[in-house]
Amino acid sequence: MSSKSVVIRKTFPRVTRVIVKRSGQFRYMIDTRKGGKGGRIFHETEKEALAEAKKLAEEIPVDRGLGIEVTNEVRTMAHKCTAKLIPFGKTIEDATSFYIQHLVDLRKKEESLTVELLVQKWFAEKKAGKQKSLRKDTLESIEEAARTLAKHFGARRILEITTEELVTYLEGLKAGHQRRFNVKSLFSQFFNWCRSRKHISENPLDHYKITVPKKEPSVLSIECCERLAELILTKHERLGLYTVLCLFAGIRPSECSRLRIEDINIPDRTIHIRMTRSKTHEGRDVRIEDNLLEWITRFSKGRTTGPVVGTTNLRTHLEEFRADLGFKVRGRNRMSRKWPEDVLRHTYASNWLSIVNGG
Repeated sequence: MSSKSVVIRKTFPRVTRVIVKRSGQFRYMIDTRKGGKGGRIFHETEKEALAEAKKLAEEIPVDRGLGIEVTNEVRTMAHKCTAKLIPFGKTIEDATSFYIQHLVDLRKKEESLTVELLVQKWFAEKKAGKQKSLRKDTLESIEEAARTLAKHFGARRILEITTEELVTYLEGLKAGHQRRFNVKSLFSQFFNWCRSRKHISENPLDHYKITVPKKEPSVLSIECCERLAELILTKHERLGLYTVLCLFAGIRPSECSRLRIEDINIPDRTIHIRMTRSKTHEGRDVRIEDNLLEWITRFSKGRTTGPVVGTTNLRTHLEEFRADLGFKVRGRNRMSRKWPEDVLRHTYASNWLSIVNGG
C-alpha cells in the first residue's frame, strides 16, 4: 500500500484513498477492522465508499465495549419507545430496569416454596415447642388453620399469595365477625412465621382489619341455672365440678379444663390458677364462696389429686349437656340459640356485680 494514502473519513469505519500498487490508480478503502474482527472493502469512487461507510456506521455498537450491534430496526424501536415514555418522564433505561426487576420477582415467585410445604413446617415447629410450649387447644387451632391454608392455597407458591385473595376468602366465610377475626389472626401468624424465615418480605394481611362489634355478654337466666344444677346432679355428674367452678367462681372454661384438684385449697378457701394454665399466662387466686364450697365438697368426693374433669371426649359430653339444657347443638333444638362462649363466667360476673351493687 502506498505511503500517499489519504484518510477521507476518520470516524469508524474509516475511509482511505489509496494507490493500488499493481495499477497505480486510486481506490477507496473502507476499513472495518477492530479487535481482530472486520476487514477491508474497496470501491472505485469516493461517493460509493462514503455511502457504504455511513450505512455500516448505523449498524455498529453505540457502546463498542458492550459489543451490541444496533440495527436500524433497533434504532427505530428505541425512538418509538422513547416517545411513549416521554409523557411519564421516564427513559428506556428506567423502563428496562423496571422490567428486569419484574422478571427477577417473577423468578423468585416461581422458585418459592408452596404453601402446603410451609404450613407443614410451621405446624411441626409449633408442635415441637422449641421456642414456646403451647397448650393443647392452641395447637389444635393452629393445626386447623394449617389444614385450611393447605386446602385452599396449598399448591400455590408463597410469593404468589396476594392480600386480595386472602380477603376474598375471609369475607366469603359463612361466619360471624368473631370467627372471621379468629381465622384471620391464625392466618396472619402463619405469614408472620414465613416472614421471620425469609420466605416473604411482608405479611399480606398486615393492613387488613376485622372489627368485632361489641355486644352485651350473654348470661343464663335463674331458671336455666336451676335446670343446669338439676342436670349435673342427675345426668351429667362427671361435669359437675367443672361446671360449678365456671359458674360460681368465674373461671374460664379453657382454664377449668386444665385445673387440678390440687389447685383447690379448701382450708384457705382459694383456687389457684397457675400461670401455665391461665389464658393470660398470669397466675391468680380465686376466692371460694360459701355456696361454691358446698358444691366442691359434693363433687370432689374426697379426692385430693387429679384433674377437675376428664379430657377424654370432653367436647362430646359438653355438647350433650348443653343440648339437654335446650341449646342448639348438632341437629338438636334447631329453633334454639347456640351456646354462648364463656356464658357461665359472664353469668357469675353479672350476678356478682348485682350483689356488690345491692341488686
